[in-house]
Amino acid sequence: MKKNNMKNNMKNNMMNNMKNNMKNNMMNNMMNNMKNNMMNNMMNNMNNMKNNMMNNMMNNMNNMMNNMMNNMMNNMMNNMMNNMNNMKNNMMNNMNNMNNMKNNMKNNMNNMMNNMNNMMNNMNNMMNNMMNNMMNNMNNMMNNMMNNMKNNMMNNMMHNKNKKTF
Repeated sequence: MKKNNMKNNMKNNMMNNMKNNMKNNMMNNMMNNMKNNMMNNMMNNMNNMKNNMMNNMMNNMNNMMNNMMNNMMNNMMNNMMNNMNNMKNNMMNNMNNMNNMKNNMKNNMNNMMNNMNNMMNNMNNMMNNMMNNMMNNMNNMMNNMMNNMKNNMMNNMMHNKNKKTF
């Protein structure tokens, strides 16, 4: 009886041990698997998130840089075009001013020439008038003198004749 008991106990113990071991192993395996899976998933998720974030950041930075460059180029081009236009306009204005100045100078010269011509004509007229007046005066004087002389002579002659008679 005692021997049987001992055998039974041993068997039971062994069975129990085996059962427990199996259960423990299974539990451990399951736990390990679960833990590993969770860790892997978490790591993958984190990596994905990090990659996404990095990509987004890079894209944003590229976009920003491109925009900045485009804006800068556009501004520069616009400024350059404006400057060129201003320069052209200034040049055109200068040209116009120069033309006006030339025309003014020509007009001034023409006016001066006309004035000189007028002055010359006036002087000629004056000289002619003076000469004519002088000639007329001389003629009148000569005529008067001649008339006077003739009259005097006539008078003298008459007088002499009369004297002779008496």
